Amino acid sequence: LRSRAKQNMQQTATPSTAFAAPPVPCIRHVLHPTSRRRNLAALLVASFTSLHPAHVRGAQNSVARDSAPQTNCIPSSDVKDRLRAAKVFCFDVDSTVITSEGIDELAATCGVKEEVEKLTAQAMGGGLPFHESLRARLDIMRPTKQQVENVHVERPFAFSPHVKELVTLLHARGAEVYLISGGFKEMILPLATELAIEADQVYANELRFNADGSFRSFNPQAWTAAAGGKKRAIEHIRTLHSGDGDATVVMVGDGATDLEARDCYDGQGGADVMVGYGGNVVRGKVEAGADWFVKDFQLLIRALDSEEPETRAA
Repeated sequence: LRSRAKQNMQQTATPSTAFAAPPVPCIRHVLHPTSRRRNLAALLVASFTSLHPAHVRGAQNSVARDSAPQTNCIPSSDVKDRLRAAKVFCFDVDSTVITSEGIDELAATCGVKEEVEKLTAQAMGGGLPFHESLRARLDIMRPTKQQVENVHVERPFAFSPHVKELVTLLHARGAEVYLISGGFKEMILPLATELAIEADQVYANELRFNADGSFRSFNPQAWTAAAGGKKRAIEHIRTLHSGDGDATVVMVGDGATDLEARDCYDGQGGADVMVGYGGNVVRGKVEAGADWFVKDFQLLIRALDSEEPETRAA
């Protein structure tokens, strides 16, 4: 009897071997001021892995509910304060400033839109490294100089609703506005001109052509030609405004590369605030990870233009 009782006690005290402890959250998620409450809960779950599996699963479910995407549709007071204090705003272009993906529109003029769209979706959703996707899409398209120049005529880009008003307001507030894109500078510059953004405030990929106008390659040294390029571009932009003190930088975008451009507190810099935009397409990774997720730029306008903005989700 004593032997059986001892065996039962050992079985009760030993957690199931099938249970795997949840990973400890990334340091950015632990420290970021807009995520403290839900990530403290995640740390507690990670710490008590010796609990019975059923208890831990219950705690994990609580964390999952607490960190659901809809919680960041209302900005924290910290995010609103940072937005109002920010002197530098960086915008993605495709599916953010404009309603479509420019590279997909270029692919349409080249007659290969369907093939290219699949690679674009993978890259923007974080399923494929951007630099690999860029090279693969260009290998499929091989656009001529004339096709690039004509894309605005054949397939005109449409600005996302209220983005022009937002950029105008930012300029009126004395903020600097940059466009940081994995798209092509040749196609973005006309958009920048319409938004009163200078050419040297556009960071994007650059195409290279042969003397006869045929496609040759792209510039591998461009800021956004490689993985992590948007974060490096933001760090460079930050140095341009070093005389402004501790300038707050905001990144606004719809894709995984925009989310990756946020400061992870790893010494490599990045944006202080990441506003995810889902007015054209909602990407789950961005919706879940942004400091504030919106589907209407009017919400940003209200947040910047009043002390007590309307913050309900669009």
